[in-house]
Amino acid sequence: RRAAAVGMEDALQEWMNRMKTKPEYLTFGFPKLDRRLYVEPGDFVILGGRPSAGKTALGLQIAYGMADKRRVAFYSLETNPKKLQDRLLARVAGIPLGRMKERQLTEEDYGTVATMSSGIIRHQLKYQTAAGWSADDILADARSHRYDVIVIDYVQLITLPPRTRDRVQGMTDVSMALHRGAQSSGITILGLSQLSRPDKGQVNPKAPTMRDLRETGQWEQDGAPRQ
Repeated sequence: RRAAAVGMEDALQEWMNRMKTKPEYLTFGFPKLDRRLYVEPGDFVILGGRPSAGKTALGLQIAYGMADKRRVAFYSLETNPKKLQDRLLARVAGIPLGRMKERQLTEEDYGTVATMSSGIIRHQLKYQTAAGWSADDILADARSHRYDVIVIDYVQLITLPPRTRDRVQGMTDVSMALHRGAQSSGITILGLSQLSRPDKGQVNPKAPTMRDLRETGQWEQDGAPRQ
């Protein structure tokens, strides 16, 4: 069912009422981002990064911070939950990831995790393995669990719709599906995205722009991308 059109009188009255209430924007845990993004429920945001630049670690940190007050899911299309938990605990507890990998944790490390355990468990964050999932699969699962925020790592790995003509068109369809899904459900979607590699031979590569998003300009239109 389509929403009814809103006239100028109703729109102005709604604006007057809205200006009297203090908005509650989602926070990313980084003051510079929080002062510029103004992300609300139902927004679709793209966070772009170069290959191997730490997108997963950053996405996890953002998801964990938001999960202090909201129901959050981290949809991973390439990393299993055990590795995600290792990365998150390394960041939160300040334990070197190498010691976890080599199973050489000290008594102090275990004590740190034990001390922080109640605070960690309080966060409403879930890891969801989503390899092979389509945009519709992710949206349906997010709606069924009534998540407030979902993080997708990463959007270029989402399975394309059937009968897709080519890769670019498929990614365009995925972007539009996520954008519409966020708006209709009120779920905030943070999609991690690959950026194109800088040209070989560049001594000082330029800072990436929205045009560096891989495979489709539709991410630029739908996802309010940020570098």
